Amino acid sequence: MTGLSATEVLLVAHSSPQKAGRVEVYDSARGMARVLADVPSPRPGYALQKVAVGDKHIVWFGATPNSTTRLGPTVPQP
Repeated sequence: MTGLSATEVLLVAHSSPQKAGRVEVYDSARGMARVLADVPSPRPGYALQKVAVGDKHIVWFGATPNSTTRLGPTVPQP
């Protein structure tokens, strides 16, 4: 959970441990939540690991437990 303002928090909602879920903002002054993004799940078991908030963007990364497949760029090892 990450504070966005005096009344808003960013949170990740999961419908089950096996689904990545969605990123939401909960406003305590209004008592309402709104969905910002559904989190894509490239593999079964994918789970968010970290969420970061900027002025205009929200980013996250996740992992699939026990997976040996890398997603994204790799750096050759010397």
